[in-house]
Amino acid sequence: MTWMAWRLQRSVYFFFVAVSAVLVALTVSNGFNVGALRLQWRGAPCHGGDGFAVKYQSYCQTLSSEYSRALSSGPFFHWVALLPVVLLGLFLGANLVAGELDRHSARVAWTQSITRRRWFATKVAVSVASLVALALPLAVTASWWIGATNYTARVEPNGFIYAGWMPIVVGLFSFAVATFAGALLRRPGWALAVALALTLSAGWALQSQVATSLVSLHRVTMRTKTVTKEGITVAAPVTIIPDSAWVVFNGLEPRNWAGAVPNWPEELKWIRETNHCPTPSKAGTGAYPRCLASYHLSEVSLYVANSEYWALQLREGALYLFAAALLLAAALALVRRSRV
Repeated sequence: MTWMAWRLQRSVYFFFVAVSAVLVALTVSNGFNVGALRLQWRGAPCHGGDGFAVKYQSYCQTLSSEYSRALSSGPFFHWVALLPVVLLGLFLGANLVAGELDRHSARVAWTQSITRRRWFATKVAVSVASLVALALPLAVTASWWIGATNYTARVEPNGFIYAGWMPIVVGLFSFAVATFAGALLRRPGWALAVALALTLSAGWALQSQVATSLVSLHRVTMRTKTVTKEGITVAAPVTIIPDSAWVVFNGLEPRNWAGAVPNWPEELKWIRETNHCPTPSKAGTGAYPRCLASYHLSEVSLYVANSEYWALQLREGALYLFAAALLLAAALALVRRSRV
């Protein structure tokens, strides 16, 4: 039974393995290239653009352009783990039940000595093992690439779901969604389309609406100082948020605010109340905070620290796995009750 399940999907799996091998090779090459250019740009004599001698202007401008061009490939490479794993999960799931029903091959297995539960469990086990085997090297490569290129903070949405163990659990979730959709709809094409839409929706909801409630948010009150140079006065920040953090909110909130991240209607109300407050560059650094204080408001930033990365990975990943388990259990129930 296990051999039959493998034979049905091995050609598709080998195709994904070949594509993934090419992606890994390209990603490693790009990571070393971008990392080397970054070290040159941040080192002497350019110092990341933070002051260099005039004689190095041409060299530093050229190096900056090369580094920017290399880094612009980021939107492609950060998908290197998530996209192949999710696509394979969707394809395997859509064909696990719906494909068999569509080809009328499930009846052959079910009328033999194999029970429906064993048939389903064997096919799921083979698919999950194949998916994890493909995802592991891709997830490791994507995690290394984000660190080597400094493309984004790893805890930010642009890096978080594409690395760590998230590509693995999202791939398993997409497989479970497609399996359930296939058992319900009994058409591989429709199951694939529905599963894709549900996977995208769930990913957006978890990352934008749920993730920030899974770990503690760090709250800092924003302070500025006025800096005047050559007759121009600007407000410069005094409070510095780590570059490795994920800033989820910048704005006003009441003092001793105990709620979650303020929503837009609340924020808009406070902005209108303080519309007449003088800006720091016009009235000095003290006038603006005093004006906010008269409304019992503070200007704050809320962020997820880099130290929360693995806690967030484990908790958000656990939600994906729990949902996947429920969907597979529901798919099994549909298979056992099917009249085919």
